[in-house]
Amino acid sequence: MRSTMRNSSFSRRRRGLSIVETMISLSISSSLLVAVGAAFVSSSKAIEYNDQFSRAVQAARVSINQIMTEVRRSSSYPTVFGDHIDMMTYNVEHRIYAYLANQTLVITRENVNPWITNTIATNVTACTFGDDGKSVTMSVTVQVGGNSVVLSGSATPRRSVVYQ
Repeated sequence: MRSTMRNSSFSRRRRGLSIVETMISLSISSSLLVAVGAAFVSSSKAIEYNDQFSRAVQAARVSINQIMTEVRRSSSYPTVFGDHIDMMTYNVEHRIYAYLANQTLVITRENVNPWITNTIATNVTACTFGDDGKSVTMSVTVQVGGNSVVLSGSATPRRSVVYQ
């Protein structure tokens, strides 16, 4: 009989959690959930930022490659200005590649009437074209947030090369 009383008094005392234990477990659980949420938000922002930066840099690389290829293949030596380049392509299409004040690099094509202007790169904070009489150079600065990269390229028009 004594053991029955001991078991019944023990079971009455240990039927569940006390209010203090419940509050402690809730505070620990909520702090862990807040930490997981903050980590998820910050990693999502980092992924989005890296995606924007890599897309902007890739667009600038492709643009430089396209422009320098067109310079190499041009039917005559291109006219180079500080912020744009004017050229006739190998199949005699008039094209203008220009850097605009709204941080974009654009192509304007005459082969379609009216002229069509398309954006080929964005987030371009600086773009310069250079000319030394033999080759054309181009430098592009891409910036997204606090990170920036400078890309450059050069090309010599094949038709202006004199072979000996």
